[in-house]
Amino acid sequence: MQTRQINKLVMYLGLRKYCSDPKFADAISKLPVFETHCTEFRDAANVIRLRRQSVLDLNPAGLTENKDALREQLAEQTASLSACVVAYAKNQSDENLAQKAHLTKTMIAAGRNVDAADRVESLLTLTQQLLPELGGYGVTAARLEQINALNQSFSDLIGRPRAIIGERKRVNASLPDLFDDADFHLEQMDRLSSTLEQTHPDFVSGFRVHRKVHHVAASRALSPEEQASAEARDARRALKQAMEEARIADLRAAAEADRAKARALASKITPLPESAKRTSAPAPDPDVLSA
Repeated sequence: MQTRQINKLVMYLGLRKYCSDPKFADAISKLPVFETHCTEFRDAANVIRLRRQSVLDLNPAGLTENKDALREQLAEQTASLSACVVAYAKNQSDENLAQKAHLTKTMIAAGRNVDAADRVESLLTLTQQLLPELGGYGVTAARLEQINALNQSFSDLIGRPRAIIGERKRVNASLPDLFDDADFHLEQMDRLSSTLEQTHPDFVSGFRVHRKVHHVAASRALSPEEQASAEARDARRALKQAMEEARIADLRAAAEADRAKARALASKITPLPESAKRTSAPAPDPDVLSA
């Protein structure tokens, strides 16, 4: 997301929060066409917020560490399997098979990740073909399945950064249309706000304040590159704060909706009459009294 878009989204979220304040519900509802555009704008702003959050959630941090640990584990188990197959091949005096099955830990741990995964897969395919003859060498179907699962996890992990980049591009490509949609509804709200100015001046005044895009200003002493970097950094910080406030507002709205449901259910419960609440004492047993 570009700095210009981030600054706009900060404005969108601030205005969305302002227009969602219950105290302005009456003012907004006075003009149905304004209310319609306001609802559409809030929805568009929320979609952009969620798309932005989805991009932030696509964080490849930690993938390298996990990948290296998985590759180390894969190298150990595959090298052990290779030694079993090579021992079988030498016992059969099959030098060609021994060369094909020869795969050391160093060979798997070094080089490109894709090459390592391919080597492991080749050994697994070869071993699977010889499985009935390898029982005496400690090779079982369960062992092959375990190594295959490790290799599959490793292959998925090394392909994930590329998938993340592709998903980010897809999400970012969808943003311009969403911004255009939000801007269209904002322009209609700008035009209609003058109609509400005489009846609800406080709302319109606050609306116009929140409507402005605030570009973060940096010191004039900074170079153009430093200023652009400072503006981008401050814009990201402002966006993070705005998104957090929007998240909290959504949680509060959901909690209030739950409380309203609870109150509605409680109002349907018929209280017990006072006579039912009293528990009458059991009548004394005549035989006991006579005794």
